Amino acid sequence: MKKNRLIFKTGNRTFWLLTGLYAISYFTVCTIGNRFPIPVRQYILAAFCVANIILFFIYKYLMSKDQEYADIYYANMGGFSWWYELPLHLCNINMFTCLIGAFTRIPQIMGFAFFVGPIGALMAILMPDKVFNDYSFTYPRMWGYYLTHFSIIHNCFLLLGLKLYFPEYFHLLPILVFTIELSFGAFVLNVILRKSKIAPFANYFYTIDAEENKVLELFQKWIPVSYLYLIPAFAVLLIYMYAVTFLLHL
Repeated sequence: MKKNRLIFKTGNRTFWLLTGLYAISYFTVCTIGNRFPIPVRQYILAAFCVANIILFFIYKYLMSKDQEYADIYYANMGGFSWWYELPLHLCNINMFTCLIGAFTRIPQIMGFAFFVGPIGALMAILMPDKVFNDYSFTYPRMWGYYLTHFSIIHNCFLLLGLKLYFPEYFHLLPILVFTIELSFGAFVLNVILRKSKIAPFANYFYTIDAEENKVLELFQKWIPVSYLYLIPAFAVLLIYMYAVTFLLHL
């Protein structure tokens, strides 16, 4: 049945078509948006962020009605639960930090969205769960998942593209600290949800288990302890931020 429909698979034609459309959107918004003063650019980015948040909740609602999704993803988890679908994953939370950063212009928040948001969303796109790969793009869970994550990359990079944020070296350590604080908060929430049996498999920010994420699985082999296995990821993030900042300053 899938052969006759618009299949979306990481790296296939549909994947690159969507990537191209978002790239065109990004450069178009930057080209037109930078003709306006900063307050207008802030509202332009805010409009994209709000649209992404609305899209997220629409797709999550439609996905809650998707029996195939429930049968596959929740096969060993006792059935669908909203406690697992909250916007608290690393990429999802940047829908809000990008919006907050656009208005507050707080470097720590904007930097977190700019550096961390695209990484989290890109990992979700390139290494999706099997229930989000090689299915028709017409399925709500498919277009919802990919439009949400592509939009997160698009919007977080607009912080730089619309000249609302430019990374400085003294921003980087506070961004790392902010990332660690959020991830540890997610870890505590996961523990509470698991211990209370509200959501026995809660794993926001992947602080409990790598869940078939190839990069995090490697770190978990090195340090087989929940949350602590993310230490190499924090180190890589810091190196990445310094490298990007260096290139941008050139």
